[in-house]
Amino acid sequence: MERIDCTQFKACLSGYMDDELTRAERLSVDAHIVQCTNCHSLLARAEALDQDLKSAWSDAETAVEAFLPADFEARVFAAISLDTHKTWRPRVAMAAAAVLLLSGVTAWWILRPTTVPNRAFEPGNFGSGGSFATLPVDTKPSETAIALATITPDDSQAMYATAILLDGARHTAFVDQSKRELLRETATYDELITRLDDILPKLSGEAHDTVALARDLASELLREDLDETRWQRVQSRVAERDLSMAMDRLSAY
Repeated sequence: MERIDCTQFKACLSGYMDDELTRAERLSVDAHIVQCTNCHSLLARAEALDQDLKSAWSDAETAVEAFLPADFEARVFAAISLDTHKTWRPRVAMAAAAVLLLSGVTAWWILRPTTVPNRAFEPGNFGSGGSFATLPVDTKPSETAIALATITPDDSQAMYATAILLDGARHTAFVDQSKRELLRETATYDELITRLDDILPKLSGEAHDTVALARDLASELLREDLDETRWQRVQSRVAERDLSMAMDRLSAY
């Protein structure tokens, strides 16, 4: 997961609010927000301002509509229809030309010289250098796909939130108590441990092992007796298994 700084966060804030970022970019922004209280506050202010602007615009539209004459809409459509009549004949000519061109292409296709059909690209066939081999058309779904078939959108959100939490823990020093407390509050507020417990019975195989490990490490962050040794152990396990990205991938199924 690519880390971003405050300057990069500000640059992509608009895209983040308008949901125009890629999943990887959004994950990086979410991870930064969890750790940076200044950018978290900036996002909150931006969202509040955005809501105020939407409300003001809605009020302005209502006010304008109140002063419009009753026949305003009819007059607009009348003006539009005049322009439509002016450009009607050129458009008919363009449409006729397009039909003639399409007819010519269709006639050529029907009358083209016939050749021996090439079946190289039919289902089940794949060729290289003129040598073709038949491959099975049907592909069985992966074990992970089967295991995640019963996952709900809320389950996916819980796994994604856990990915953000673990990535934040991995990049937070134990001495930074304020950030550690923010991570702890996030896990508690989102009830991540309980939600992960509910997900585990739905999974099997590697997916089950990944979520179980993430659940155990997230639980460590809530321990009252959490010391620096335990904290570093959590960071090591997350890094060794690339656990935050693994949880993010599971949440995307």
